Amino acid sequence: MTTSTEATEERSRVAVLPVEAKVRLLTGADSWRTYGDDTLGLRPIIMSDGPAGVRGVTKDDRNPSASLPCPSALGATWDSELVHELAAALGAEARGKGIDVVLAPTINLMRTPLGGRGFECFSEDPVLSARIAAGYVAGLQSAGVGAAVKHYVGNDSETERWTYDARIAEAVLRELYLVPFEACVREAGALVVMAAYNSVNGALMTEHESLLGEVLKGEWGFTGVVVFFFLSAAEAVHAIAVATRLRDEAARELRRLGERAGARRRRGAAGGGLDSLSGRERQVAELVADGHTNREVAAELFLSEKTIESHLSKVFEKLGVRSRAEVAQTVGEARARE
Repeated sequence: MTTSTEATEERSRVAVLPVEAKVRLLTGADSWRTYGDDTLGLRPIIMSDGPAGVRGVTKDDRNPSASLPCPSALGATWDSELVHELAAALGAEARGKGIDVVLAPTINLMRTPLGGRGFECFSEDPVLSARIAAGYVAGLQSAGVGAAVKHYVGNDSETERWTYDARIAEAVLRELYLVPFEACVREAGALVVMAAYNSVNGALMTEHESLLGEVLKGEWGFTGVVVFFFLSAAEAVHAIAVATRLRDEAARELRRLGERAGARRRRGAAGGGLDSLSGRERQVAELVADGHTNREVAAELFLSEKTIESHLSKVFEKLGVRSRAEVAQTVGEARARE
């Protein structure tokens, strides 16, 4: 537990960092790690997926993970104390794998049995979901691992899951979809909330001033971290400003840095560097540079091998290279410059 004195000291150390270094702390070094900072003595924060266990950040047959009952089966127990006990065991395994934050639980509502990710949810009922989810979060965090409750909010339909706009009346939001999230934040003290891909009532959830600022941070008093689902922040500068409730001066500085980064990206596109790649293409390039096969990259990113081949061909074209070895060389040079 961090004391008020320690928190003040930490804020003082962060305050003297250059703005570029502060912004860097808000971004991901890769899909599963944040950047650390040696001047703060801050190591990277390691995250892991795992709706039915904790996967870890590597795939190694010599280091397997326990396969737990899927969340819909846990919801069917109607036993929040049992789920608390199971999540504590999950947290202990996560700690053993060096994981700081588990990207779970999924506390959307199981609206249809046809949803591909329905098994990740506890129930179609908001009260049952809230009770089971609160027990899960409290159990996981009792082991010293942060829980990232997701996907906030309205990410309950399978069709166009990444892009649809959920039109939900205020009363329905309050009585159904927000209920499990409120329980996890107010009762269980969830440390992380993951904003969803989709929009709600016309605004992207990664930029939703009402649901992120007024409800989550204002009404519920959430003081933890808002993270964005992979590649879900369409306009990162605005999303970060909303999620962190930056003061006007800080938001302007962040926007200035974003514009500078955009200019670098445009120059990179003209020159064929890594900055010419999309976010997903860069992920593929970095994994290929680390020696992963297309099959391994597909498994890591939850994509088909055909999709990886398509991304890789674009990487070759944009970087002006013809081989995986040349991709590795380009990535290595970029990492050295960073």
